[in-house]
Amino acid sequence: MRLIIEASGFERLFKEKFKSLVLYANTFLNDFEISKEVVQSVFVYIWERKEKLEIRSSISAYLYSSVYNASIQYLRKNKRSLTITNSDELIKSIDTSRVEHLIESKELNVAIQKTLMKLPKQCRIIFSMSRFESKKYSEIATILGISSKAVEKQITKALKIFRMELSDFLPFLLIILEILNR
Repeated sequence: MRLIIEASGFERLFKEKFKSLVLYANTFLNDFEISKEVVQSVFVYIWERKEKLEIRSSISAYLYSSVYNASIQYLRKNKRSLTITNSDELIKSIDTSRVEHLIESKELNVAIQKTLMKLPKQCRIIFSMSRFESKKYSEIATILGISSKAVEKQITKALKIFRMELSDFLPFLLIILEILNR
C-alpha cells in the first residue's frame, strides 16, 4: 500500500506518535536526547520518501519497526553496552533513585524486542497499541474492528509468551526488587 500523506496529516501523525516512539526508542538507547534524534530521523526518512514508500502493515507497526531498526543501528554504530561482570558489582552500582534506568538495561530491552517480534502480527499490533500507545482495549477493538474480548485474548497470549521468553531475566529483576524493599 502506498503511503499518501499531506503535510497536515503528517504533522498530526508526528504529534500523535512522537512521544510514545521516543519512549520506545529510549528502552534501547537509555538517552532521551538520542532517542528524540532517532525518532526524528525516522520521520524525516518517511517524509523524504513519501511518494515511493510502500507500507505493508499499519502505519503504527511500521513506525515502531522503523524506530527499533534505527535504534539498533545507532547502538551498533556506537557500540554502547552494559558491562557489569557479576551480581555483587551490580548490587554495589545500584543507586535506588536510578532503578528505572537499570530496569531499562539494553540486554533486557533487546530481549523484550526480540520477544515482541516473535508474536504473531495481530498480537504484536494489539500489544504495541496497548503498551506503547497506552490505548484501552475498547479503543483498540474499535480501531481494528474486533471485539474487546479478542483484544483481551491477544494481550493474554502476548503476556504468556513474554513470561516464557523473559524467564532468564528473573534473577536480575529479583535483585532490583530486593534493593527496592530495603
